[in-house]
Amino acid sequence: MTTTSFQPGFRKPSWLDVAILLSTAIAVPVLCLWSKELALLLAYVVLHFFLFCNVIRLATNLELAWATVAVLLAGLSFGFNVLSGTTALTISLATTVVVTAIEFREPSYHGIYWEKINPGLKQWWDAHKG
Repeated sequence: MTTTSFQPGFRKPSWLDVAILLSTAIAVPVLCLWSKELALLLAYVVLHFFLFCNVIRLATNLELAWATVAVLLAGLSFGFNVLSGTTALTISLATTVVVTAIEFREPSYHGIYWEKINPGLKQWWDAHKG
């Protein structure tokens, strides 16, 4: 086991996080000139990345589950026109709520409001990470 320090809560953005967020802030309006749907998709994915990595601090398996659903929905919507964009977005947002709710119930939850959501985190951390 590697020893890491106990630092729950909002994760301070790294320089890479900031660079990606700034690049996205520049790219989205430019991409909007070509395709509003793709601009929205880019912003949506990058903001979810930030939400999952810095705010909720979602477990990797849940993040990958969300990403799988998001890619399938994008394909069904943009690629095959099977779903409307609104339907795909609604299902994706519902998936965000589900994976977040699952993460909140984990004894290892250490994102925002961890003190209220998971008051036993310090004890869990000491037993598993320390």
